[in-house]
Amino acid sequence: MPLLLAGLFLAMAPAASQISDFWRSTRQQLSAEPMDAVVEPSKDPLPYRKFRVTLRGLHGVRFRAYLAIPVRGESSSKPLPAIVTAPGYGGSQQGIMLDECQRGYVILQVYPRSQGESEELWKIDGPEKLTWGIDRPAGYYYEGAYADVLRGIDFLVSRPEVDPERVAIMGTSQGGGIALAVAALDPRIRAVRRMFLACVTCERPRLYLVR
Repeated sequence: MPLLLAGLFLAMAPAASQISDFWRSTRQQLSAEPMDAVVEPSKDPLPYRKFRVTLRGLHGVRFRAYLAIPVRGESSSKPLPAIVTAPGYGGSQQGIMLDECQRGYVILQVYPRSQGESEELWKIDGPEKLTWGIDRPAGYYYEGAYADVLRGIDFLVSRPEVDPERVAIMGTSQGGGIALAVAALDPRIRAVRRMFLACVTCERPRLYLVR
C-alpha cells in the first residue's frame, strides 16, 4: 500500500516545467504591482536606525516589515551586506533581531500577509495558513507569503545602504522553509541560513551558499 500511495503521489505531482511556469507567472504578476513603499522612521531611542515599512505585494495586498540600519557616523558610506528574515509559524518571532544590524548588516524583518503586524492590513478568512487555499495553487496562502518576501527583497536592494550583491536570507521553523523557497526563486539571494525547519525533526542550524 505505501508503494501504491507513493506511485499515485508521483503521478499527480506537477512536472518541473509546470512549477517553473507557475512561479514565473507569479513573479510577473508581482512585478506588475507597484511597490508603494511607505517608510516611517522609529522614534525609539535606539543605537541604530529603525523604520517601519509598508509594502504592496501580490494582488495588491499590503504587508509590513521592519528595517534596521547601523549608525556609521563619519565612516565610509560603502553599501552594506543585508539579511532578510521571515517569522516562525506563530507569525511574530523572527529569525534575527533588528539590533543585530550593529554587527554591520542591514536587516529587514518581513511579516508576510496575515502574520504579525500585517494582520492589521489583510487577514485570511480561515483558521490555518497552512491549508488556506491549498486546493488552488494560484491563490494558495504561501504563494502570497513567498511573494511578500520577494517584494521585501525588491525594497531592500532599492536602498542605497545595501549592496545588492551581498543579500542573505534566514529563518527559523516556518521562516526556515520560507528562506529555502525564496532562495530557490530569487537569484539575488547569495546565502541561506535556516534553523529548525518546519515539519521536520529538530536539527542543527545550516548555512547554504547558493550562488
